[in-house]
This record gives sequence, structure tokens and C-alpha cells, in this order.
Amino acid sequence: MDESILVCVYYGPNGERLIHRGCEIAKSLNCPLYILTVDPKPFDEFDAEKTSYIAHWKEIADQIKHATFIMKDNETRPVAKVIASVAR
Repeated sequence: MDESILVCVYYGPNGERLIHRGCEIAKSLNCPLYILTVDPKPFDEFDAEKTSYIAHWKEIADQIKHATFIMKDNETRPVAKVIASVAR
């Protein structure tokens, strides 16, 4: 089975740290890194702080080889179900 790392982040000070830790693990396993954030609001309703986090996480993902940023906005399903569907 091929390995991959999924890091789920939410707005706040820990998101970037989790992304970098996931990157270290992905590099050591030589596998892709997926960075996921889930929000019930549509993107165009995000405040400036949330938009800033999203932009920063996208920049980080762009700098990491084999990293993909996934944003699920306007999501009505429970977060756990969204994570499970992305992980499949």
C-alpha cells in the first residue's frame, strides 16, 4: 500500500507547525503530503484573518515538493466525514 500524509489544519497558531511536521514525516517516508482545511462557510464569507491563514498555507504547500493544499469550504457535513472522504 502506498503511504501518504494528511495534515488537517484549522485557523490558529498550530496550523503552520502541523504542516511543517507533516512535511518532515512525508519526506522521511518519501510520500506525498496533503494539507486539508474544512470550513462550513463559503470562502467569500471568510474574514481577513481566515483568508490570511489560507493564503499562507497555500504558499507553504507550493514550496513543498509533492504537497497539495485542499480546502473544503461551504461544507455542511461533519468535519470527521469530510476528512474520511478526503483520506479515501
